[in-house]
Amino acid sequence: MELLITQIIFLLLLGIFLLYVSRKQNLFTRLMHFLFPQRSSMLSLAIFRIILFCALILVSFKGFNNSYWLSSLPDELIYDSGYFTNLFPVNSKLVLVAKQLFIFFCFTSMIGFFTRPSMILASLLGLYVLGIPQLYGKSYHIHHLLWCSFILSTARCGDLLSIDSLILINKSKIKSYAPEMYSMPIRFIWLILGLIYFFPGFWKLWSCGVDWFLGDNLNFILYDRWARLNDFAPLFRIDHYPFFLQFGGLLVILFEISFIFAIFSDKYRKYWLIMGLIFHSVTYVFMKISFWYLLVLYFAFVDWENILKRRINYARSTGITNEHNATIYISTFIIVCVIYCGFNKIDSWPFAVYPCFDHFYPSTKETVEISLFNSEGVEEPLSVDKLINQFDPSRWDVLLRRIAKEHSKREKQKSCRALAKVIYFSNPNKYEGKTLQFNRVIINLNPESDIASRKLEKIYQLTLSTNLN
Repeated sequence: MELLITQIIFLLLLGIFLLYVSRKQNLFTRLMHFLFPQRSSMLSLAIFRIILFCALILVSFKGFNNSYWLSSLPDELIYDSGYFTNLFPVNSKLVLVAKQLFIFFCFTSMIGFFTRPSMILASLLGLYVLGIPQLYGKSYHIHHLLWCSFILSTARCGDLLSIDSLILINKSKIKSYAPEMYSMPIRFIWLILGLIYFFPGFWKLWSCGVDWFLGDNLNFILYDRWARLNDFAPLFRIDHYPFFLQFGGLLVILFEISFIFAIFSDKYRKYWLIMGLIFHSVTYVFMKISFWYLLVLYFAFVDWENILKRRINYARSTGITNEHNATIYISTFIIVCVIYCGFNKIDSWPFAVYPCFDHFYPSTKETVEISLFNSEGVEEPLSVDKLINQFDPSRWDVLLRRIAKEHSKREKQKSCRALAKVIYFSNPNKYEGKTLQFNRVIINLNPESDIASRKLEKIYQLTLSTNLN
């Protein structure tokens, strides 16, 4: 009943707000003024192009995006709906070539050499290269970088700070365009960031109501995250101060839901950006979630021409023309897909709702614990830290949880056998002739609890040898 009341109040407040805004100005007219402002953005768009493709190069080298190594893993460790793997074969040699080409075209996009063809090729290759790591247990939400690269590939972001622009200047072929040609892609990117924030806030409130931030739920969200980080704990244990933790949870919901509305206001937009930086900083301190690749989009809000006092001569505005069509079609398609995934809570590739944390977290987690025994049956310490880092700790944790929760015993054993192969071939000399045992266990997430874990059942046991291959 409390949840229903919360949902009704939320809808009423949202309706009143939209009604108030529409009375001041027609919503469609306001949206058009927002998307097509008569402001200069050529320099801002060029700088954002450089930052975005630099970020894509950095992401391709991140540990969680180890696409070449991941593509060599057994197929039994792939967790996907099927359509992606059917469209794009998971092949390590193909991934290696595609990744090298992806980095090359990101670099040429960044320096502005054959800018538009480079961005198109980088975006298409990114669908494959950045999509492979999404298949192995955990989705990493770098989707927005690819969405923005597709939007920029339709825009005139190579008209400044690019090799292409230098060539055109030398040939005296530089052409002047209206300011909205450069501002429109930026504004679509603002909308995407607003939607990324909106749906997690919406689902927290819609699924859990005010109980999401009241009670012990936030404590268990923290404990669950700390457990994935090998029992990490921040210097300041905010879980010991319920008022600050719950008040912070309320602010998170308000910030996420309101961000998309604040970006329409020239007066208030900057304050929400500052709150966003504080939000991500606090999240990193207490949960080690940096999300730096989302903060890349914050650079799209910087008015570089005003900051650097750079004056650029633009052509007279002519309204919406055929020059705008590609950007409008691609951006609208992306936004519609983001909205669809947001309302349906679809977490897939290349479109997804971003992490919502929209349920009540339990005080325990069900996972798989792996034990190593020598040929005499004596247990030995299993050191797989290097392997976990190759997987990425979060992906490793999610993988073990998914194996524990599989309903079919046969599927559980197939996944355990596949994981045993990976462990064995990471160091065959060390593991030859030894036995791995996979147990389903319940782990208490509260770091101050006296009860650490409880064994439920033995899932699988396997003696390691070269016959595994």
